[in-house]
Amino acid sequence: MNEIVDIARKHGLKVIEDAAQAIGANYRGRHVGNFGDTGGFSFHPLKNLNVWGDAGMIITNNPDISVSLCELRNQGLKDRDTWTRYGHNLRISSLQALVGKHLIKDTSDLTERRIANALNYDKELRDIEEITFPQRMIELREVFHTYVIQAERRDELNKYLNEKGIESKIHYPVPLHLQPATKYLGYKKGDFPQTEMQAERIISLPVHPYLKEREKKKVIETIKEFYR
Repeated sequence: MNEIVDIARKHGLKVIEDAAQAIGANYRGRHVGNFGDTGGFSFHPLKNLNVWGDAGMIITNNPDISVSLCELRNQGLKDRDTWTRYGHNLRISSLQALVGKHLIKDTSDLTERRIANALNYDKELRDIEEITFPQRMIELREVFHTYVIQAERRDELNKYLNEKGIESKIHYPVPLHLQPATKYLGYKKGDFPQTEMQAERIISLPVHPYLKEREKKKVIETIKEFYR
């Protein structure tokens, strides 16, 4: 991120930092979302901190950007009777705000549980040759919104886990350049071989903070059983 920010400053660009899935993560002691001009976080029900519905947050240290964002989220209103721009209704409800205020105090503890679950997978599955793990960086505190590995015979493994009652997922099976929405760009299969290879191998394992010990053991033993 430091290099990206340096390039942006050199060319007079703004940096919008997408930290949607990374609340609580930090790099070299600095929390994500604080590197760019703005940082965006998601409070969707599937994120590490959620408010029981669609919601999000943008942070910034720039007063001008802050004013613009506040107006944009509230129909473009500067005050009750003054519109300064076209805006949107992007306000979360009072109930959602109350839920978020209640849950945020537990975020650190729940994140530590996610981290422990992920590192346990790293340890217990590392001897399986058919599995490749992401590189872990000592200066990076990951929060494991998902726990993603690369696996040989991925589709078979996913089916096997599901049949055993384990909810593994594939995020995402079709790369962006092969999606219908990007067809007009003219990309074809083979244009991004590394991306396509990853899409054929990645699989997400359960990592949520409410996993019971017996459930974690079942995931590990079932994967070992599959590759025996």
